[in-house]
Amino acid sequence: MQAIHLFSALIAAGMLCTPATHAAPAKKAPATQQAFPAAHEAHYKQFKRQLQGLTKNNSFDLSLALFTILKATNDEFSIEQWMQRAADEGEPAAMLFMAQKHLIMLPKEKYRAPEVRTAVTKIKKASDAKYVPAMVEYSRCLKEGIGAFKNEAAAEKLLIQACSGGSFEARFAWLLQTERMNTYEDMQRPEIQAEIKRGNHYVLQHMSILAKENKAILQLLNQAALKGNGRAYYELSELTKQVDIAKSYQQLTSAVRFRNPDALYRMAMYMIAPPPTLEINVGPVLNPQAGVIMLKMASIMGQIDSRAELSRIYYEGKHGQSKDYTKAYRHATIGAMLSGAPALLAAQGQMLLNGIGTQQDLETGIKLIKTASRQYTHAKSLLGYAYFKGLGVTKNISTATMHFEDAVAHKDPVALIYLALMFDAENQASKSQYYLEHAESKLPGKAKIIFKNLKATPGGWQVPPFPL
Repeated sequence: MQAIHLFSALIAAGMLCTPATHAAPAKKAPATQQAFPAAHEAHYKQFKRQLQGLTKNNSFDLSLALFTILKATNDEFSIEQWMQRAADEGEPAAMLFMAQKHLIMLPKEKYRAPEVRTAVTKIKKASDAKYVPAMVEYSRCLKEGIGAFKNEAAAEKLLIQACSGGSFEARFAWLLQTERMNTYEDMQRPEIQAEIKRGNHYVLQHMSILAKENKAILQLLNQAALKGNGRAYYELSELTKQVDIAKSYQQLTSAVRFRNPDALYRMAMYMIAPPPTLEINVGPVLNPQAGVIMLKMASIMGQIDSRAELSRIYYEGKHGQSKDYTKAYRHATIGAMLSGAPALLAAQGQMLLNGIGTQQDLETGIKLIKTASRQYTHAKSLLGYAYFKGLGVTKNISTATMHFEDAVAHKDPVALIYLALMFDAENQASKSQYYLEHAESKLPGKAKIIFKNLKATPGGWQVPPFPL
């Protein structure tokens, strides 16, 4: 995916249903009737007007339309139903959105698959309607031979047509696609300078990535931010937060105003668990309910960390959200598929292994946990639990002990509590006491409480998908 590619494509990634890769053979969880647009006709009309405004203005920014869905349903998984109806009614922005879900992380061997050809046909229809984001996406398909015969000359011609209306995103895509912005030195090209003079903040932000000196990076980011680039505001906020958290928060607020997905995630986490230094310098920030809404919006827009946090929130039933194992599983699975993050692979594997939020799949579950355990400490405890219970592997207390102790060696003292619980269940009181005392020395005043609470879990204790 190219540096921008394109905002709507990231959002399309956010609405993917549970992917086939590493998924259990469970049927797709149906959306509730309350999530469908028919239950929210007034909001649907507003949503459709917003899509029509996007088409009229050739905008790539779907965020306000998506937020309308979230406000109506409070369900981040309801987008597909709304977009599908709008696509069936001929809205180009919705047609592009629905088609793009078939192009996310598409391997070359699938470029000519029937469902991809069908999707690209819909993108072409939106492109023929002169909707610039669709023209840009169809140009990419022609250039790379995705769902259509490869035709680089036609791709560039179409992209130039998309640029003719002055769209910053289209012009940025042309510069990238024609390899005019590969190095910082390319900034001296006349066409790059012309775009900068026009105020194309995407070019400025991209050049900041290529710059080698801190002074140039900050100068370019500040220029991009002042011209309305949310990503630049977010990056400035990250660079500033260790030296001036109040200024960093102000920059973050601007990034949120421009609906940058990473900024939405960062602000959400501040609202859910604000650092003391933040509230000392800027005042009260705590607002978990609003933070969860921001997390949902960030997840819709393809922000991976928000997937992990929402999976944990739904699994534990926190911050005003009821426990919902199905949503917890879906967030972990989509995040794992899009990022390959070991923490998400491990969480998905644990839920598959135990049949939580999805149909049990021992083979896939243990495979994911083993993969994650190579890089991720908590997965080592999950693997230890699997050997303790004989889930996807043959029960073996010695092997379970080895994996739990490996987690301890990687600085996770909670694994000592799991060892104490395991030997307690195996009626080996002296070993259980040994590990519990060792845990208490690492976590004074906490280890015995955690041990007692986990032991009292109805149905028996488990190592949770995310660290305690």
